[in-house]
Amino acid sequence: MNTTRTAAKVAVAARRAEPGRGYAAAVGITLLELEFLLAQRAAGLELGSVCQLGRQDMFVRPRRLRKVFARYGSPITAAQAEQLSRGDDGYAGNLLRALGATGVDAADASAFEGAGIVIDLNEPLPAEMHERFDTVIDGGTIEHVFSFPTAMANAMQLVREGGTYIAMTPANGELGHGFYQFSPELLYRCLAPEHGYEVEAMWLGERLARPGRSRWWDVADPAKIGKRGNFRGRGAQYLYVQARRTGPFPGWAPPQQSDYSTAWQEGRIYSRGRFRLRERLQLAGLTGPLTVDRTAFGRIDPARASRAAGGPL
Repeated sequence: MNTTRTAAKVAVAARRAEPGRGYAAAVGITLLELEFLLAQRAAGLELGSVCQLGRQDMFVRPRRLRKVFARYGSPITAAQAEQLSRGDDGYAGNLLRALGATGVDAADASAFEGAGIVIDLNEPLPAEMHERFDTVIDGGTIEHVFSFPTAMANAMQLVREGGTYIAMTPANGELGHGFYQFSPELLYRCLAPEHGYEVEAMWLGERLARPGRSRWWDVADPAKIGKRGNFRGRGAQYLYVQARRTGPFPGWAPPQQSDYSTAWQEGRIYSRGRFRLRERLQLAGLTGPLTVDRTAFGRIDPARASRAAGGPL
């Protein structure tokens, strides 16, 4: 018997059995998160020193890890997959190091899961914590923090100038999971130049009913296309964002939805314009389960996109 593997599996199972926890409650790396990180790594992302918001669990089994790494042009052995999946007591530290992290830490509201930094994201971050990491990864934490503007500001200020903020967060279909689900507009407005950030990638990932299957969409900025983009999918959807810190964070200039702001600036009455037949049917609940605004959401293949950007890892 492999006692190390067994102990790790027992530890993970015990955490997931805790009251109030479970697969949906824990933050961590599933197939979707793994695909996004591999694609961004292939496109040139350098993690450097990493701070996780909440220590990330590993939910991808060794067999699936091997398949996904191979798909992204970086095959790994069975032993390597086992170490990435079961090592680090079932957390994702080994995976992040394999993707290039030079150091891995975690910030949480308690030290229960071994976080090295204990902070309450509801409260402003101490100045000595500003700009401490090259990369900050929110793999499913901020939606559980009541004071979202404060928590988001804290996460953004943890990143060094020139560093990266990565959000992997629920967008729809996870009702009851946390306090919030997030829209593309909210994250585009938060991670904007006036707040010292620039979004480099925003993707929508759908976890499909068939195990191991997903579908991906590139998400346009509503401010750039001049309208809201609506998406009604078949299952749960998650937003995956990579943003570069380009300058200081001056505090919030509370954003408005871009279509309203444009209308007000132009001195006209806001209007959604002429309703198309499909929109009328959608509002009446008479359309099928999948309704996608293709000007705002474009289908992508992350593996193909990563190869086009930079080839294998």
